[in-house]
Amino acid sequence: MDFFEEFEELRLSVPRVALSNIRGENSKYVNMALNNKSCYMLFGSDHNEDCMHGDWMNFCKDSIDCSYVANCELCVECVDCRDCYNCYRCQDCENCSDSAYLYDCIGCRDCFACVGLRKKRFHILNRPYSEEAYHAIVKDAFQRGHDFIWGELEHLKEQVPRRALHQLHNHECSGDYIYHSKGTIQSFDVNDCEDCGYMNNAVLATKDCFDCAYVRHIELAYECHSATGFNLNFCDTCWDCSNLEYCELCFNSHNCFGCIGLKNKKYHILNKEYSPEEYEAKVAEIKADLKEKDFYAKRFHESVYPFEDTLAALYFGVN
Repeated sequence: MDFFEEFEELRLSVPRVALSNIRGENSKYVNMALNNKSCYMLFGSDHNEDCMHGDWMNFCKDSIDCSYVANCELCVECVDCRDCYNCYRCQDCENCSDSAYLYDCIGCRDCFACVGLRKKRFHILNRPYSEEAYHAIVKDAFQRGHDFIWGELEHLKEQVPRRALHQLHNHECSGDYIYHSKGTIQSFDVNDCEDCGYMNNAVLATKDCFDCAYVRHIELAYECHSATGFNLNFCDTCWDCSNLEYCELCFNSHNCFGCIGLKNKKYHILNKEYSPEEYEAKVAEIKADLKEKDFYAKRFHESVYPFEDTLAALYFGVN
């Protein structure tokens, strides 16, 4: 039996954690998240307080139904927004406050159903109004309902030029929604990355990584998903780890190969413990065999889980 066959058997035998929730306070029902306080039903979100029903929210407070937002407070149904306060149904906005139905606005306050504005106040459909008229028109618009407002906004969006890319404070980067990064190519929704490529959803001190998704505080990683640490390859949901390859659901573990569900462990192969010397020799032997078969440095070829047991089967109507 080769390494991948043994690993597949291990995958099917090791119990899985229901939730990956680190250092959460009064936040039982969040997943793939850490350092949240009094939050509910968040996914892939960190450092939030009093938030609920969100995805990829970071450093937010008192916000609901938001996705891909950072440093926002009192926001509802916002997408791809940063540093916003008291905003409702806004998208691609930065440093905006007390506004609703904005698209691609920066530094705006008390604006309603606007597109592409910069540092404006008391604007409706990109036209300026007095403070009294602004509040009266906004009140009437809300009474007429969401469909009326959305129709007017969509018509305006067709007339206003849009930004081709969303980037800020970068050097030699390509992709979209990139912030405070350097030497990062073909990456999307990343922040504070350096010398990385083909990344998706990577934030906070990510360096020298390629082909990774949903990672943070990580260096020298390749083809990893939901990981933090140093020198990780082909790992899934491994946090605060180092020198791991082909591992899943390992936490605070180091120098492991082909392991699943370990916590605070060292020098393990397929969940079996070895001395440091035995570990290095065994790993070298496994790698040599995989390289000879041209399998090393590649992801697994087939899933060990039956297609019928996946959500994809449900979506495609397979019984």
